[in-house]
Amino acid sequence: AFPSLNLSHAVMIVAYEFFLAAGASPSVSQTALAAGADAEQFYRHLQRTLQDVEFIDPAQPERMMLSLRQLFGKARLSERDIKILQGILSAVDRACRPGGNEP
Repeated sequence: AFPSLNLSHAVMIVAYEFFLAAGASPSVSQTALAAGADAEQFYRHLQRTLQDVEFIDPAQPERMMLSLRQLFGKARLSERDIKILQGILSAVDRACRPGGNEP
């Protein structure tokens, strides 16, 4: 009935049907998302850093920041994710200061 169905598609469909027949349900990550205040602090830090490295125009940062918010929103960041990203931004901040890369 489906001449364009290739072997990989057929295997996926059969595996899915076995999955359903077994009564299994897809697992959902139990990792808690970062608090809104933590995410907002991250976005402010991100905007400052990106302006400092001249990635975004300080006169009109909203457009790029909206895109970045959407991108990070899709990732469903946890508290740990936010801390890692904040650490990266802090390292970039230090490296951009005069003498920032010196021990």
